[in-house]
Amino acid sequence: MTSKDREGRRKFSALIGHNQHLPQQRVKSYEPTKDNLKRLTVEVWEGDPDREADHPDNAKLTDLILTYPRQCRAEDGVFDLEYAYSKEGLLTVRATLQMTGEAKVFGDGKVLPEVNKELD
Repeated sequence: MTSKDREGRRKFSALIGHNQHLPQQRVKSYEPTKDNLKRLTVEVWEGDPDREADHPDNAKLTDLILTYPRQCRAEDGVFDLEYAYSKEGLLTVRATLQMTGEAKVFGDGKVLPEVNKELD
């Protein structure tokens, strides 16, 4: 995923490193950088954290949009981000607001029959 520091510079925050054995699952908590949030957009990326976000080898997969029940301070807007790769290499990403438990998910983790056949 990409995140912004307090100066607004974008950087990658890697959850699962290169060449890890599958399956893998990691959860990391993040605090927004601004107060008075109404909603939060979490950009989900797959790529090389040593390269700039706009490098052609990096791919933005989706945006997960979470809504706060009321405006909140940054320290009250903490969310958990979970990346999980199945043994087949399928990615599932879940973003969850700690305040409300609201979660948005990218990827269903289902293995298509033709993929299973190929893996066998």
